Amino acid sequence: MKLTNTGLQNRSEWEDKGYILPSYDRSSMVQKTEKQPTWVHFGAGNIFRIFPAALQQRLLSKGLAETGIIVGEGFDYQIIDEVYEKHDNMTLMVTLKSDGSIAKEVIASVAAAYKCD
Repeated sequence: MKLTNTGLQNRSEWEDKGYILPSYDRSSMVQKTEKQPTWVHFGAGNIFRIFPAALQQRLLSKGLAETGIIVGEGFDYQIIDEVYEKHDNMTLMVTLKSDGSIAKEVIASVAAAYKCD
């Protein structure tokens, strides 16, 4: 299993292991975001990936949004290379619940990630 567009094509492999996958057409979202961006966020770190990006994913999943987020990083350029580019702008959100269970979700609402000066 690889967290890439190609890796997610085998949805059943991910779902069998308990991952929640995006329910929207990610390719269409990326194309619409490129043509008419509505949200640019500066700061591509952990808090962004798990909170704002996850909230945008909820809007996309419910059909309340059609575009994703374009993220720019002006400090830690390595995050763009090591996290975003290697994983086609997707990340994993893992939540440890009070009952000891673990929720795992692929967050795919970032359409593009850039290094900013």
